Amino acid sequence: MPQMLTFWVNGEPVAQPRHRIASRGRYATAYIPKGHAIHAWKYAIAEAAREQAERIGWVPVKNEPLSVVMHFYFRQPRSNKTRHHVQRPDLDNLAKGVLDALHGIAFFDDACVVGLRLQKEWASQSGLQVGVRN
Repeated sequence: MPQMLTFWVNGEPVAQPRHRIASRGRYATAYIPKGHAIHAWKYAIAEAAREQAERIGWVPVKNEPLSVVMHFYFRQPRSNKTRHHVQRPDLDNLAKGVLDALHGIAFFDDACVVGLRLQKEWASQSGLQVGVRN
C-alpha cells in the first residue's frame, strides 16, 4: 500500500456548521439544512480523495494510525494586506468537515487519526490540499 494519499480540492473551503435541532413529536433530531454549502464541499472532497486513492491503490486499513495534513487556501481580497488569514471560518470547524468527508475513503474511522496538522492562509486560488500518511 502507498505511504501517502495526497490530493487537491478546488473551491472556497467551508466549515462544518453546528447542527440544528428540531422536535418531531416527542423526539428531537439534529440536522444540517439540505441547502447548506457543506454538503457540496464534502462531496467535492470525497470525490477528489476517492479518485486519487483509486489511482495510487490506497486501501484504508482498520486500526492503523494515520497523520493528516490540511492546508486551506482562501482568495485574498485586494483590500486585505495582512499575511495571515485570521478570521472566520475557524480552523477546527474546517477540519471537521474534511475528516467527515474522508470517512470510508482514507480511513474507516477518524479515531485512527493520531496526528493532525492544520493551516489556513491567503492565496491567489481558493482550495484545499490534503495529505494522509500512515
